[in-house]
Amino acid sequence: AGLVERRRDPNDRRARRIFLTDKARPLIDQLRVMADAVQLVAMDGMSPDDVARLQKALETMRENLLQPEERPEVANG
Repeated sequence: AGLVERRRDPNDRRARRIFLTDKARPLIDQLRVMADAVQLVAMDGMSPDDVARLQKALETMRENLLQPEERPEVANG
């Protein structure tokens, strides 16, 4: 549909990277509005402290998943 294009990875000649085209921008904008609405519904009734704790927990989970090779329990199965 012309929404993405593949380009060579400058660091790995075997790999290709995927980039959004200008044609994708309106769709991305619509999806962002929809995601914001879903987030408001999902967080309804949560206090600012609840939101801050959730954000911190998700950041910790993300960091844990970004470095699996440095975690012996993950790297060794």
